[in-house]
Amino acid sequence: CVALAKLELPASLNDFSAASFNGCTALAGITVAAGNKAYKAVGETIYTADGKTLVMVTSKNSTLIMIADGTEVIAEGAFDVAANVTTIMFPETLISVKARALDVTNWYATQNGIVYIGSLVYGAKGAVTDAIITEGAKAISDDAFKGVKLNSVTLPQSLVRIGNGAFADTAIKAVVIPDSVTYIGIGAFENCKALADVKLSAKLETLETGAFKGCAALAKITVPAGVKAISADVFADCEKLAAVELTAVEEIEEYAFSGCKALKTITLPATVKECSPLAFLGCKALEAIAVAEGNKVYKSVDGVVAVANEEGEFNTIAIYPAGKAGEYAVPAEFKNIADKAFYDCDSLEQADLRLGLETLGSLAFAYCEKLKAASIPATVSGISGNPFAGCVGVESFTMDKGNPEFIEVDGVVYDKTMYTVVYYPTSLTAESYQFPATVQEIAPGAFAGAKIKNIEIPTRITAIPADAFSGSALEAIAFHTGITTIGDH
Repeated sequence: CVALAKLELPASLNDFSAASFNGCTALAGITVAAGNKAYKAVGETIYTADGKTLVMVTSKNSTLIMIADGTEVIAEGAFDVAANVTTIMFPETLISVKARALDVTNWYATQNGIVYIGSLVYGAKGAVTDAIITEGAKAISDDAFKGVKLNSVTLPQSLVRIGNGAFADTAIKAVVIPDSVTYIGIGAFENCKALADVKLSAKLETLETGAFKGCAALAKITVPAGVKAISADVFADCEKLAAVELTAVEEIEEYAFSGCKALKTITLPATVKECSPLAFLGCKALEAIAVAEGNKVYKSVDGVVAVANEEGEFNTIAIYPAGKAGEYAVPAEFKNIADKAFYDCDSLEQADLRLGLETLGSLAFAYCEKLKAASIPATVSGISGNPFAGCVGVESFTMDKGNPEFIEVDGVVYDKTMYTVVYYPTSLTAESYQFPATVQEIAPGAFAGAKIKNIEIPTRITAIPADAFSGSALEAIAFHTGITTIGDH
């Protein structure tokens, strides 16, 4: 809207960003209507109602901006309209500037070297190869050195916070995070391919998603006691990571260590209360997962992680290490296999499921591509989704005819009433499939990896669940107008 000069944000507005006005080159001012509970206007600026975030400088004519005391964050794109600003007065309370929000301004054009805003490190301008951050700096802003040709960095004892992407895509080889640091942001050191040596702060509390993702040279790491959660992707694709110490972690999220190809063993501490079955996805060398004594939720049985039920019985397989090769016979003590417990375990060639097993979780053996045979014992009474989704190596499938809850018809597994299609084995060679008249539901992953090329969804089926046809040979699928949901993958 190149002619838009002024406007008022209505009292009802509760969410907007400076990006809403990209390209409004004539904009000279925005006001906020009385009664708005989310935002407030202060001169030529708009803040969140609590005054902690500068959302936008609203005039193209602005040359001097005094950011209000109490402001902690400058939002992404906040100065996009006000590129003519030459002077900015920053408050001492500022701790974060999002996504290089000041780069568009004339103020930034005059900077050189490491750029400071009070105690905040904003970034680098010009050639900076060795960054020595001045003592007194408390925070490093988002993307501060991202992509800079940085070989080394020295951090001060005053530092408290390292922002999102702060050192991503740099060539640093080692970093000592001072003990004053409590927070490391999303992707802070992502894709630092040469980073081989990392010492984390003893007082660290938060490691955000992907903090060290893709640090291919990193060989060992000790996570301090203050960190209670390993977020998704924190150490993903650290291909040389072989030694991990988790001091007092309570939660490990999905993909936390995915793709750590050199990891052969790991110990879950006694403090762990929740560990995703996908935490170690793609760790092809992982042969055993140990659990420290005293853990009341998990225990290790021959390197396989079991989880306790409400009665404290460890009768469910929770996580199978992807590098544990060959044949696995489910021990008699286990009655259940949890969702995704064996997910993508390419080294597994045979799984002997014994009588006495009661439940098979959804995608329990999904994408175990070397698995040659699949079976469902007569005692299994619960299957929440296709346990063998994407097992393209399966050459034979058997369904115990004595099973009271599930039935096999023409090689396809259904629940006993044939209301739900549970598993279409990859060993079947037909190129098309017709749903029986009774079927009204598709289980998650039911046709994953199947060889069928054509299928028509009947009107009585209204939802396509997650992984339903993932990795299949489908070339054509006919939907009807009554489909209400289509799941992921």
